[in-house]
Amino acid sequence: MISNFFIILKGGPPSVKKVGHSIDLVRSEIDAEQSPALAPSNTERFPRLREDETLTDYLCRGALAIYERERAHLGSHSAAAHRLGMHRNTLYDWLEWARQHAAE
Repeated sequence: MISNFFIILKGGPPSVKKVGHSIDLVRSEIDAEQSPALAPSNTERFPRLREDETLTDYLCRGALAIYERERAHLGSHSAAAHRLGMHRNTLYDWLEWARQHAAE
């Protein structure tokens, strides 16, 4: 977003509206970089890492939980795959990998 500000400056004298918009973009980028990814009150919603659990194990467990929640809510595997932004066969592959990894 900051690059937009420099593009405007290179293009000649900008209008007041363009400068104001660019300043707003720069401010929003700075705010986004300074704010924590998770507010302290939301960290309790994530399950804790289990003893001797790797990050991959943890992520597989989370992916399976998200899938199960979406499938239960939407009623089908295909609908869950669509909601998660992938083809149903791709989701089957992901789930198979996650289940195999979680079982290790």
